[in-house]
Amino acid sequence: MSSLNFWNDTGYLEGAVFEAVLAKVAEEWSTRNSGMPALLFGYQLTAHRRADSAECATNFKLFRFFLAPSTSHPPTLPSF
Repeated sequence: MSSLNFWNDTGYLEGAVFEAVLAKVAEEWSTRNSGMPALLFGYQLTAHRRADSAECATNFKLFRFFLAPSTSHPPTLPSF
């Protein structure tokens, strides 16, 4: 597989960059796992929960689920 780089000015996967990533995931998944659904887990980034992002994922037959807020990273413990 060729090396892929996705980047934008914000540093977040959003908008056209996020859609390009979803397209590549869908392409790779359908090639390697034909007929199997793809389940993607994400965190609460607003850009990933937008209606246009949801529609894009649905068009690629990707099923997205989101972790509950504050569960994607372990809590920061105080140092003693």
